[in-house]
Amino acid sequence: MKTVLLAIDPDSISAAMRHCLKPQTAFQLLEANSIAQLLDRFVEFNGRIDLLVIDTAFDPAVSSIDVALNFRRYFPRLRILLTFSGSSLLCTPRQRTAMGILPTGSLALLRRPFSPQILRLRIEGLLAAVLLKVA
Repeated sequence: MKTVLLAIDPDSISAAMRHCLKPQTAFQLLEANSIAQLLDRFVEFNGRIDLLVIDTAFDPAVSSIDVALNFRRYFPRLRILLTFSGSSLLCTPRQRTAMGILPTGSLALLRRPFSPQILRLRIEGLLAAVLLKVA
């Protein structure tokens, strides 16, 4: 079973994301409501998290893009789904370069608002990429 970790602001879209993902039996769903809890989840699961769904507004004190890219550096199989609001993802040139060199199928972007169906399709697509790499 694949493991998906949601790193989202508990006061915003987390309830809607949980609601549309909980009925899934194809993957185990974990949540983190802070950077400390995110780190704890990776330690608790010994890095065996297949997909990190992280919102760019997860923690205003740190860059969610940098957090995701750093986890990816230590766990090269990790897939990342970045959710964001606005017309485009705001990132630094360094972040854009780092995201650009990731293998195809390891990173996806999803602009809010999104439908539950689109969220599930993105997650399933990224998890399928993990399954193809392992097979």
